[in-house]
Amino acid sequence: MVFESCRSDFQSVDGEELLEIMDLHNCRRVPTADNFELLLEELAHQKLIQEPAFVIKQWSTVLSRLRSEMESITAAHENLQPTLRKDLICFFEKPSVLASLNFKVFRDGLLPTHAAAT
Repeated sequence: MVFESCRSDFQSVDGEELLEIMDLHNCRRVPTADNFELLLEELAHQKLIQEPAFVIKQWSTVLSRLRSEMESITAAHENLQPTLRKDLICFFEKPSVLASLNFKVFRDGLLPTHAAAT
């Protein structure tokens, strides 16, 4: 609200309050009617561009190490999700699995053992 007041009528704003707000935003220059727009642009650039870029740079070293771990976790998760294709590959590669489920492999597909006897 103080910034809006400064933009519309700089002289009507309480100088102490303005200096306190500028100090909170790490602005070390004294705002005047002539330089207020420039200071506001610099503050916006600092808050919207520089600070997030610094945070990204700091976290990138930490997160880059985790990327390979996340890729292996993702791959393991995808392998654990059952699909018809994965199930059939498992069954045909391991006939003992079929036998334990009472299925026999026929040329036309899988049939339960009791259905194959008829």
